[in-house]
Amino acid sequence: MKTPKSLEPRLAWPRAYNEAPMWARLRQNHLVVPVLVLLLGIAVAVFTWLTTSRNEAFRRELAFDGVGQRNARRITEAVEERADLLRQVRALYVADGDVGEERFMRFVGELMLTGRTKSTSVVMFAVPREGGIFADVVMPARAATRWSGVDMLADVAFADALERSLTRADITASAPISTGTGDEDMLTLLAVPVFKRPGAAPSEARGSEVVGYLVAIVSVDALLDDAFADIHALEDVRHHAVSVTDVSDTSAAVPFASFGAEAIDATPATREVIHVFDRSWSVDTKRVTVDEQTISDFLQRPSTTLSACIFLVVTLCAHIAYALNRQRALVQKEVESRTSELRQKNLLLERHERELAKVNLKLLEQSHTDPLTELMNRRGFEEHLEQERQRTGRTGVPYGLLIFDVDNFKSFNDHYGHVAGDEVLKRVAHIIYGEARRIDCVARFGGEEFVILASATDAVGLLALGERVRERIQEAAIPHVKSPLEVVTVSGGGALSKVDAEHDPKPVLEIADRCLYEAKATGKNRVVMRM
Repeated sequence: MKTPKSLEPRLAWPRAYNEAPMWARLRQNHLVVPVLVLLLGIAVAVFTWLTTSRNEAFRRELAFDGVGQRNARRITEAVEERADLLRQVRALYVADGDVGEERFMRFVGELMLTGRTKSTSVVMFAVPREGGIFADVVMPARAATRWSGVDMLADVAFADALERSLTRADITASAPISTGTGDEDMLTLLAVPVFKRPGAAPSEARGSEVVGYLVAIVSVDALLDDAFADIHALEDVRHHAVSVTDVSDTSAAVPFASFGAEAIDATPATREVIHVFDRSWSVDTKRVTVDEQTISDFLQRPSTTLSACIFLVVTLCAHIAYALNRQRALVQKEVESRTSELRQKNLLLERHERELAKVNLKLLEQSHTDPLTELMNRRGFEEHLEQERQRTGRTGVPYGLLIFDVDNFKSFNDHYGHVAGDEVLKRVAHIIYGEARRIDCVARFGGEEFVILASATDAVGLLALGERVRERIQEAAIPHVKSPLEVVTVSGGGALSKVDAEHDPKPVLEIADRCLYEAKATGKNRVVMRM
């Protein structure tokens, strides 16, 4: 097909023009490429600034919504920390019955020192007497001058909380009341009853069943100080105000505590309702300050910084990117090859390390475990004994040691055989492990001897544990015709440690061992203990 003559002039480009196209001629001008790169940088920077500015505004609104939820969660956790103190003290009463004033004050004092409840104003044990419910034992001691002997029923809010705690047989909170000292600090009462019969249901809770009430008088301002004590919480409320309102009774719902900025303006607020046991508190969070758009603030905004950085990077790097592109591609290919090779080696090395760690862990467990009873062996027991000695030195709370020996075990082996003897040791070990607490250490001491290392105990609890183990083994009724009772029994010896950090645990073992021999010598099937 021939080309029409009318098109020939258009297709026949000048030879000189074909040799030097427009782009090649423009590249000869050193100002063209920098100007194009600068315009591109300005366009990208402006687009980035517009986009990030909108995202910043959206994140500020989203963060404000999250502040209210976090504030409500912090206040709830602060209340629960104080309620946990009452639960632990009630558990002490349930376990031991009559605790006594000295032990109550020591136990509560340790909890207040080791926990995060230092801002709890008062913890007391109130007992019902004729004419009211009076505070009997008060912690800390400095608060006894104000609260000791005070009738809890004298205040309507306190009386209502005590009555509801008796009905629910659980912790209740009172309506906030003024301290009566002229300041704006408010108090709330947390109360839980202690019954003569542990575990009494709310329907069974009656006044005659109540031994007393465990009461915590909590300062609401101190509660908020603890809730917002960490740096993240303070950052959340730096430009916000938090107010707390008791909305259990909507007719009298007025704020009774606040935290953060003092003035609350008409900006929108987020409201979160939390449940303080059987009462409801509303936590309102308001934004009270508006960011001032100074030059310094404008320059520190991420949108401004990011846009400036993008413009600078594009301007400086785009001019040399084309020249380095081919070299970078070659380097990148080499790096990827080396990286892939190193990654494979690292994966193989990590796999070998994990396998080695599993083998080491298994060997460690085997070295500390008795193969017959699957209890801790003597080596593991001695390590736990040293740890318990150090803990006693730090806390001042003694530990106890119980050594048990299966009675007439040699005659059992002679009559039934060693295989049956091994089964008896397994059953005895299982019973002892089941009766010990989770914090206790149970080990096979050697042969037919077993040991319990009871952490943080006293003489009464240690002796009760020993008797409980002895009774459970006797009740298991493992046949033993060579025994006086014709069942397998154990004898035990116990000892309580001292609280000296440098005290050698060997005398404790020796005392417990002598007590064991005394139990054997005085008839067996008994537990003897010495302090």
